[in-house]
Amino acid sequence: MTRWRGLRMRLQQLLWRSEAESRADEEMGLHLEMETAHHQRAGLSHDEARRRSMAAFGGVDHHKETMRGQRRVPGLEVLWDDTRFATRVLGRNPTLTAVAIFTLALGIG
Repeated sequence: MTRWRGLRMRLQQLLWRSEAESRADEEMGLHLEMETAHHQRAGLSHDEARRRSMAAFGGVDHHKETMRGQRRVPGLEVLWDDTRFATRVLGRNPTLTAVAIFTLALGIG
């Protein structure tokens, strides 16, 4: 995977988090189903096969957190969160927003 393609994929996953989360859930569910089927072919009951598959797979939450960490763009994610926070704060206080915009316009001009 090229560097730019990887960055593009991370940006897409950052902007569409819910879609990436649902794909991750689907992928983990498919993996667990395949493991369960493998154990059932070995002669275990469905419940025992599911239990062993979950034990072998480990914590689902741990794997989800690992996947989230791999698709992050740390600097951009922090900038995005800060921008959303600033927008919320400035939206609550219109007077402060007007003064800040006026000060920036005066300073730039």
